[in-house]
Amino acid sequence: MLSTQIAFACVPSRNVDIYFAFDSAGISAAEFRRLADWALEQRKNYPNQQAIYLDGYAEEVESAPRALASRRASEVERLLVQLRFNSIPMETSAAVYRTGDVSNGKRVEVSLLPACPNDCCR
Repeated sequence: MLSTQIAFACVPSRNVDIYFAFDSAGISAAEFRRLADWALEQRKNYPNQQAIYLDGYAEEVESAPRALASRRASEVERLLVQLRFNSIPMETSAAVYRTGDVSNGKRVEVSLLPACPNDCCR
């Protein structure tokens, strides 16, 4: 008889999207609280982290969208440093969504990569 084993892959990154108002790189109080809560939860669950990736986005109808996307990513990075996520590398990127590509392209996608394999595959 042949035995079948199922292996579950570790999906190490932990993600949150931080949303912005049209043409703005300022983070609202509600989004700041969401980011802070997420950061505290990640620190508690994954005390060893490897990196954070910040992908800033804007929609093509916003003013200077690529620069705006970059400012959004920089603002989230600044706040993560304030929240003491400054001991691990942070990489930022910026991109622009075409109209209609997504329901809300005014955001920064934050991806935390825990130091695997010990902390992410519990």
